[in-house]
Amino acid sequence: MAKHLLFMTAILVLLGAGTKAAEVTVVTEEGALQYSENNQVSGVATDLVRAVLDKVDVDYTITIYPWPRAYAMALTKPNVLIYSMTRTPQRESQFKWVGEIIPINYSLFRLKSKPQVSPQSLEHAKKYSIGVINKGAIHKYFQQQDFPHIQPVSDIKAHVKKFVSGRVDLIALNTTRLPQLCKKNIVDCQLIEPVMTLPDISTGLYLAFSHNSDDKLVAQAQLAYTELKQDGTYQKIMTPAL
Repeated sequence: MAKHLLFMTAILVLLGAGTKAAEVTVVTEEGALQYSENNQVSGVATDLVRAVLDKVDVDYTITIYPWPRAYAMALTKPNVLIYSMTRTPQRESQFKWVGEIIPINYSLFRLKSKPQVSPQSLEHAKKYSIGVINKGAIHKYFQQQDFPHIQPVSDIKAHVKKFVSGRVDLIALNTTRLPQLCKKNIVDCQLIEPVMTLPDISTGLYLAFSHNSDDKLVAQAQLAYTELKQDGTYQKIMTPAL
């Protein structure tokens, strides 16, 4: 880790780290780790993003959008930081990755009132309707697996509402974040139960820059993230979600 930190510092010197970086547009979606509260964006993931960017000493704005819009901005515009985003092989070359926010473990969930919804395998699960966030990692994964009954919505609240109302049979939720979703009353954990794990997409939620972002800015953010991990700030911020 020390060698990595020295290497990152050397890069910043070569890139001219003394100059203040360009302004950053930070985008995200409403969720358990980031959410609107008192007319600002809050949550532990947001606190981590602020800590990274404050350490970089860069001007930034943070805005919550429906995921499809946030994702489109991060795909097309320079100096856009997006969080909390699943890191997948398909996305690997599309973004410049800063660091992991939290590990994730996805499972398919059903309503306890629907015991007949009981997939025995991923292939068997294709017979059921599955709710997803439009253009999210789960959506893309099920598309690649040729699931015929995918029903996308724009955000987590609409996603859960559709599921709880019985309009879809299954949804995929991150079990790591589930206690936070329940605590914020986004989902009632007494109504649902897991039926199958999804190890193929259980990786981590990350903060990442758009691919056409300034390399110096990205290197500064990566170094700031590494330092926050080393000095215990990351653990202090993220403990409520871990």
